[in-house]
Parts: sequence; structure tokens; C-alpha cells
Amino acid sequence: MRIISTVLILLSFFGTSSAADKVEESISSIIEIMKSHTDSAITLSHKLLDEAKSDNHEYGIVQSNFILGYIHDKLQVDYGKAIVYYLEAIRYAEDSSYPDVQKNLISLYKNCGVIYRKFKAFDLSIEYYQKGLDLAKYVDNHKQIISISYNMAGLFNEMRNDEMAIKLLNQVSELVSPEHPYFFDINNRLSQIYLDNKKYSEAYVLALKILNQGSPSQKELIDTYQILGRVELSAKNFTNADKWFNRAIDTAKTINDRFYKEKALFETFVDKGNLYTAQENTNAALAFYHHAEDLIPQLDQKPQTFSVLKLIANLYFDEGNYNVSKKYEDLYSANLNNYLNLQEEIQSIDKRYNMDLITKRYFDEVAKQEKIASILFYSRLISGSLLALLLFTIGFNWYQKVRLRRSIIKDLVDLQVLK
Repeated sequence: MRIISTVLILLSFFGTSSAADKVEESISSIIEIMKSHTDSAITLSHKLLDEAKSDNHEYGIVQSNFILGYIHDKLQVDYGKAIVYYLEAIRYAEDSSYPDVQKNLISLYKNCGVIYRKFKAFDLSIEYYQKGLDLAKYVDNHKQIISISYNMAGLFNEMRNDEMAIKLLNQVSELVSPEHPYFFDINNRLSQIYLDNKKYSEAYVLALKILNQGSPSQKELIDTYQILGRVELSAKNFTNADKWFNRAIDTAKTINDRFYKEKALFETFVDKGNLYTAQENTNAALAFYHHAEDLIPQLDQKPQTFSVLKLIANLYFDEGNYNVSKKYEDLYSANLNNYLNLQEEIQSIDKRYNMDLITKRYFDEVAKQEKIASILFYSRLISGSLLALLLFTIGFNWYQKVRLRRSIIKDLVDLQVLK
């Protein structure tokens, strides 16, 4: 009942002077309703869309498509339908006369960028992220500038274009104060990229910036301690590295979130193993690697997780313990094969979401509909012109006949035929 009443209220907004404001105010509440009544929400959203189209209410059309896109994107996880609804909303929003649509257009561009990135359609993702960023800069929307720039940096980092990622993060870091929610995320990602690219001094400075200027949470402290330890390890400052890794472990043990605790402990145990390997303390290295091994079943099964098995195999091999080394080598290979097989299954499922093809079909259909509409318009125009010409001809012929009749009567009168 709550969904129905909310949608009826939305429908009643059409035609009022404040329709756009009231629809916008209702979006957050209707999305909350959708989470428990998804199918009903889809049905009612379509009714909302039909009503908006019948009234030619542009803002209603945009928001209805946005809602439907959101449902399929976030709740039903049907990205093929989601992207079509988002693109339809964008098409109307770009031509809308409502000023308030601009902020919705930024979100629509960003949502498309996120979906395209998810399915590796990187060119399309960059295109829509860039549209959102350009519009956000045009209207001076700092919140969206920061959000989109951060997402784009992640995309470029995924594409191994770290130069662009660093450029974007450095630009947006100037807009973020230590109190900003993105302060840690931006500086942490930037320091991680610097670390991956062996720019250790830059990574170290940013990690210290997080500690000294920000107010990091326990989880953020762990990430920062790990970065500082890895930088010190790369510089062979083993005592300092050990200090930071121990702080990470001690902080992780106080975390209530079990999954994050195990993930943080696993990563730092591997770090400690790497530290002792660099110091050629094999026994200590193996002890920490085995601690990490014990946590593997509780973590995401991906190469970064079970790569510790490869590290263990290598150490046993170096020690001449070839049987144990082979056991861990085989275990690593089995886990890797399972992961690759699972990825193949996921990719086969995701083939139905060929975003390049879905997007092309959408714009082809739009072009087709526009062509049909154009043909109908000119057909009506021509038909109207022909009708006007026909009416003009009939009228002109009638006028000529009346004029001729009057001329004849006048001539007869002049000849006194009517006397």
C-alpha cells in the first residue's frame, strides 16, 4: 500500500508548478520501498512512465527511467536493462527544459560509467565518466567532481594507465580537506599506486599525511601502517618495517568485523613473511606464511590470496625440502586452476551483457524511431499541404464561378435582358 500511495502522489505532481521539486524529494523514499517490493515497484514505475509520457512531462520521463534503471542496476542486477533505461533517461534529460535535470544528468552519466566499467567496456566508461565530470565542472558541483574523478582514477588504474590515475587523484586531492569523507580514499589509492610504481618517497609522504592530517578509522590505520611498512621494507629499513607491520597486526586484532580482520591479518602476515625472507630468516618467514595459509579458507579465493602457497613452495625448495615444496606447488596450481575455471564460467554468464552491442542496438533503435517520426511528420506536413491546396483550389474555383456568374449577370443587365 505504501508503494501505491507514493506513486499516486508522484503522479499527482504532474502538471503542478513544483512537480520537479516534489518528484525529486520522493526519489529517496521510493527507492527504500523498492528494496522489499521490487516487482511491484517495476510495475508502478512503468505506470509512472506511461503517465509522464501521456502528459509529455519531460522531468517525469527522466525520473521514471532513472528509477527503472536503478532497480535493474542495484536491486535486480540486470545490467542490460539498466543501461537502456539510463540511456533513455539521458536522452530526454539532455533535451529537457528543466534546469534541475542537470544534477540528475551527472548521476546518470556516472551510473553508466560504473556499469560499462564493470563489463570492461572501458571506452564507453571513460566517455560517460568524462561527460559527467565535464558537466559537474560546468555547474561547479564539487561533490560530483570528487566522486567521478575518484572513480575515473580507479578505472585508469585498472587499465594500467597509472599516469592518468595519478593526474586525476592529484587534481581532486586539492579539493578535499582532511575532514572530507574522500580524504582517506584519495590519498590511500594514490599512495598505493605510487607504491606499485616503486615511487616510494611519494607513497611514504601520502601515508604520513593520512596519519598526521586525517582522522583515520581503525581499518584506515591498518591500510596506512601496511603501506608505511612496505615502503620501509623496500628501502631495507627492516626495523621500521617491522614496527609498522606489528602496529597493523595489533590494530587488526581489535577489529570487530571478522572478515576484514582476517583479511588484514592475512595481508600483514604475508608482509611479515616477506620481511623475514628479505632478512634471510627462513624459519620466521615460513611461520608467518603458514599463519597466512591458515586464513585462506575464510577469504576470497583469488590469486592474490593463494599466492602465499607459491611463496611457501619457493622457500621449501630453497631449503632443499623438495617433497614439501612440490606439495605446495601442486596446491597452488590446483587453486589457480579452480579460479581460472570459475572465471571462465563468470565470463560465459557475462557474455549476455555485451555492453558495446547493447548500446549500439539502443542507439540504432533510437535512430530508427527518429526516422519514423520524421517520416510521419513530413507525411502529415505534405498531407496537410495537399489538403490545403485542395481546399484552396475548390475555393478558388468557387470564387471564379461566382465571379463569372456576377460578370454574366452584369453583362445581361447592361444589355437590359432582365427588363
